[in-house]
Amino acid sequence: MRKPQEPRYSIEVHTTIQAPIREAWALLVDPARLGQLFWDSTVESDFVAGHRIVWKGTWEGKPFEDKGTIRRVEPPKVLQCTHWTPSSGPDVEENHSLLTWSLSEAGAGTRVTFQHENIPTLQMKEHSEPMWKMLLERMKETLEKARQPR
Repeated sequence: MRKPQEPRYSIEVHTTIQAPIREAWALLVDPARLGQLFWDSTVESDFVAGHRIVWKGTWEGKPFEDKGTIRRVEPPKVLQCTHWTPSSGPDVEENHSLLTWSLSEAGAGTRVTFQHENIPTLQMKEHSEPMWKMLLERMKETLEKARQPR
């Protein structure tokens, strides 16, 4: 069990996508498209506050199944959920982190800010930060590529 004085860590990454906010939002709440961003995992959720979300797939050659609960849904601005992965320790509330996607209009595009809070160890923070940066880059590529004339 974690001692109250043990530090917790957080990450914040952001990008600007040349696509309307409604398109960025639509990607975040579409399980199939969101799963593609999450390294071709399967995402199970109806994106209703209080309902569960599950991610299943393979990461670095190992199968995973992470889970959480949708906390906030404020279309098209905020999507927030808890997240638990077995590497975080036992499945108890204190080992669940908080993931928040915040979207805002930025000219003709969308500013996406992603926060990962309540990370239990510095090692997990250092491991996760490049992953979240990559996820936002994949989101940017996906949305901008879809807008290119064919």
